Amino acid sequence: MSRSLIGPLVMRRGLLAAIPLAVMATPAHAHGTGRLHVYPGRLLPADRPDAAIAVFEIHAGRAADVLRAASTDAARAVVIVGPDGRPRPDLPIPARSDLELVAGGPHLRLEGLAQPLAPGRTVRLSLDFVEAGRLTAVVRAPRR
Repeated sequence: MSRSLIGPLVMRRGLLAAIPLAVMATPAHAHGTGRLHVYPGRLLPADRPDAAIAVFEIHAGRAADVLRAASTDAARAVVIVGPDGRPRPDLPIPARSDLELVAGGPHLRLEGLAQPLAPGRTVRLSLDFVEAGRLTAVVRAPRR
């Protein structure tokens, strides 16, 4: 092999060797970009039969971001709820942190469900972030 081909071949082998490491470093079943990862979560009953609470985790990488809206075909509206239990226009996510959306804390409330909340039902939420753009959260109602 000539010297001019050795450099590119070594570079290609190094690049190919790095691909499995990048795949292994990506969390299983997380949806995201290099900035954010959204982990699958749960869909919990709310105080009304036509409403539900979506709980899941968002992990921020090196950059902070802001969840500014959410939507789904499974409900008329998705409301962002803050830690105080009140609706709010957005939820900030600090850099290098996890935002846990939980019942009794910040979460997403689905209002006007198209179908009753059935055990095992899966709902896809479209999340709109200022920096990361649109990501998907998958939430499932617990099986009884």
